[in-house]
Amino acid sequence: EIIQQALRTENGEITHIGTNEKILKLKNRKTTLFDLNGKSLFPAFVEKNLEKENIMKEVFYQMKEISKKGYWNDSHEKLALFLEGFRSLTIKPAIENNEDKNIGSIKVGKLANFIILDKNPLLYNPAKYNEIEVYTTVLEGRLIH
Repeated sequence: EIIQQALRTENGEITHIGTNEKILKLKNRKTTLFDLNGKSLFPAFVEKNLEKENIMKEVFYQMKEISKKGYWNDSHEKLALFLEGFRSLTIKPAIENNEDKNIGSIKVGKLANFIILDKNPLLYNPAKYNEIEVYTTVLEGRLIH
């Protein structure tokens, strides 16, 4: 479930997730296409006034806190640590606040709140994760940064 090619939103909600081919079949004259072109999309708690630079600072802070437990040394473990940093800011607090039906992950029926990173951490050197930046943020299906 972690890797998908495309998604479609309508009225601020994710309506479809799947392959490029499947999602492009849903295209109509109101459709705006956005090609990630090497970028990656992650769920996020997005606020209008949230500076996109602060999102990654918080992810790296969470990674540091989690890594104090040790064992995050090889590249596979660093990817897991990176993803766990996101989970600690997205789905975990959504579950704790009983909001996971609407936010916290990228699933059909949830609000289209996410960030687009300038690099794909699945394909990027884990030793250089600190170079990854937020390219843009999306709040209820609308680009805000």
